[in-house]
Amino acid sequence: MRTTFTIVGVLALTVVAPRAEAQTGSRVKLGAAFGPGWETRGAGGPSGTHFALSATLRPATSLFSYRLETMLDATEQARQRPVSMTDIRRHATFALTVSAVRRFSKNPVGLYVMGGIGLYHQWNEQILNDDQPETESQRGVWSNARAGLNAGVGYSFHLRGQEMFVESRYHTSGFQPGIPLSIRILI
Repeated sequence: MRTTFTIVGVLALTVVAPRAEAQTGSRVKLGAAFGPGWETRGAGGPSGTHFALSATLRPATSLFSYRLETMLDATEQARQRPVSMTDIRRHATFALTVSAVRRFSKNPVGLYVMGGIGLYHQWNEQILNDDQPETESQRGVWSNARAGLNAGVGYSFHLRGQEMFVESRYHTSGFQPGIPLSIRILI
């Protein structure tokens, strides 16, 4: 699952990148992002894949911009349990967020902070599988939708004429126990 989302993210960036140079002067910027989630429990480290599409409104005379974004975050963990059991946990979050972005200069390159609200739909699946051939796997699926808040920090830069940025945001719903780290390109 993680490989699929990574491939989709790379393909999206490959398709949209050539158009970015021709539209750098527009006030509404479309963007695509992908990257890993970062585990916040236990030892920490990368877990899962994050993919997002966004539209950002940037008024020319303001340090603020506003972003509408749809995101997908997916993880899968398998661990061996005592007595020859395997525990597989899958989690996916679909989100729609609206955020305000505050830059520290009118130059589009540099540090910024952001925060906003969103609607997060979580889907979870757990499979317990015993290695004994006579036992059947146990499967549980559950989902929910909740409102939540997000806040984060990022840095924008130009690479080969393309406006890109790296950012990380904490979400109060949906992405727990991880924090998505995104690499994004604007077109």
